[in-house]
Amino acid sequence: MGSERQPTRQFYVRAAIIAAELEKTQGHCKEINIIASNAQAASIRAGSMALGFKALTHSIDELAHFTTHSAAKINHLAQTISRLTSEQTRVRKAMLQFARAREKARKARYGDSIMPALEKNSQHFTALEQQCKRLSLDIELQLEELCQQLKTAKVLASLCRIEACRIKPADQATFNHVANQVDAAAGAIRTQVDKAIQLLEQ
Repeated sequence: MGSERQPTRQFYVRAAIIAAELEKTQGHCKEINIIASNAQAASIRAGSMALGFKALTHSIDELAHFTTHSAAKINHLAQTISRLTSEQTRVRKAMLQFARAREKARKARYGDSIMPALEKNSQHFTALEQQCKRLSLDIELQLEELCQQLKTAKVLASLCRIEACRIKPADQATFNHVANQVDAAAGAIRTQVDKAIQLLEQ
């Protein structure tokens, strides 16, 4: 039982930390949504000179939606792992009780009647453990995909700065501010995603 306890604990700890880190990303995802809205308004005010920037605001909006959806999905997977590991703990306790009862009734006439229940709990525990491992792999893949998407944020920020150079100087500060905000929000999300990835790689 001791060898089973450590993997279960690891899954639980991973799930808890990942869920906590990704909970923090929700605020930054909302920031990117607001940035996209503000950028669209600024591009409308700037008129035809900001058509290139206006196209970029749609990409910023798409990034915000993808990031929000992905973070929510990963968080759901992490919460599911937490629930499953809690169930594993309950099943493990039942297995220990059945094993003790079996030991005490070893010489009893119907002592073996407890074996089906013990076997059933053992199989359930193994199934839960395998499910946790599959979900852990799913989380890793989702995190890697989110990490790749966040790389586009730097590209978007750079393009925003290029487009800012093409408009009236009076509006350039607004567009550069949008670029800086995209960079900062995506960077904050990336930091939390990297923490979760490092945890999975341990």
